Amino acid sequence: MASKSKEVRTEQLRLFEKKLVIRLQQLDKKGIDKEKIEKDPLVKSLKSKIKKTNERIAVFDKFVQRTQELAKIKAQKLAELEKKKEEKKEKEVKEIKEEPKLAPVKEKHPEEKHEEVKPKPKKKEETVEKELKKQAEAREEISVEEHKKTVVKEEKEEAASKKTKKTSPASDDSKPKKVKKQPAADETAPKKKATKKKEE
Repeated sequence: MASKSKEVRTEQLRLFEKKLVIRLQQLDKKGIDKEKIEKDPLVKSLKSKIKKTNERIAVFDKFVQRTQELAKIKAQKLAELEKKKEEKKEKEVKEIKEEPKLAPVKEKHPEEKHEEVKPKPKKKEETVEKELKKQAEAREEISVEEHKKTVVKEEKEEAASKKTKKTSPASDDSKPKKVKKQPAADETAPKKKATKKKEE
């Protein structure tokens, strides 16, 4: 499990560097070339661990810097908010001082005050009243729409009746009416469609 504290990582880095120095000294005593030392698997693994540990320490440093920056920004914002609040209070105080003084209001008898004070309706009652008003408005809209439709229908019927009155009876005689053929009793039953059989 990777460590989440900078102190542990710095201790690991110190141990890896110490092991690397010891390994390099052992290889020097044996008289191995520098090229072969660089290819030694233990040296490679220690160098990679040192590199990763340095990267993790750099991340810790960035994290610390970022938290410090955020803390500064937060402090600045709080200071600005406090300044704004103070300015608003000062403006309100100035406005209150600058307002002209009105004539003193005559006090009414305590009995008269009680008569004027009306109890506030409860929230539930207010919502019920609002819903009832909405429903009434919706009914009115529907009735208005239905009224418009009936008026339009009546106008169409009147126009159609006027057209039939204007046509003369002579024009009716010139065009004979087509008589629809009544189906016979046998024809009333629905006909079945014949299925086509394919020849094989």
